[in-house]
Amino acid sequence: MRLWIDTDIGSDVDDALALAYALRHPAIELVGVSTVFGDVELRREIAERLLLLAGVRDLEVHAGLGKPLTTGRVGLMFGHEGRGLLDQPQPRPTTPENPDDTDRVARLAGAIEKASPDVLLAIGPLTNVAAVLRAGWSRPAPGRLARHHQGGLRRAAPGLRRVRLCGRLPVGV
Repeated sequence: MRLWIDTDIGSDVDDALALAYALRHPAIELVGVSTVFGDVELRREIAERLLLLAGVRDLEVHAGLGKPLTTGRVGLMFGHEGRGLLDQPQPRPTTPENPDDTDRVARLAGAIEKASPDVLLAIGPLTNVAAVLRAGWSRPAPGRLARHHQGGLRRAAPGLRRVRLCGRLPVGV
């Protein structure tokens, strides 16, 4: 199975473990990683370092959207992200805007399309998934979007509504 992971890696260990499991599972070919929520560039660096530690050097990690699509919300970081892994990480505490969101979403949709995953696993907020669907992206085929988030439906609801409204992918939570 060709797998793309969209993650808010760095705040808790769960996303790092999911990445490690995906890399070592014999039935999974990890074809892409993208980051979402808060300081997505720092989250990209964290994912890249973990991939490097696992011996993966040829998988590009894409920084997605840091600010949620919901009006009035900002992307947040706790301040400890990257410690013990990166040299002197300095998480940006809040992300109130996505200044280059149109270009960023287009690049992300293009990268996902090129990687041609069978499944896109969203283990962070659905911001990136909703944004690329709204921009016209149509892969993976219906039924192949997996969603897991330990924060529950309340935090996921705005992105989930947008994904469902696109009508392209039934979403299992």
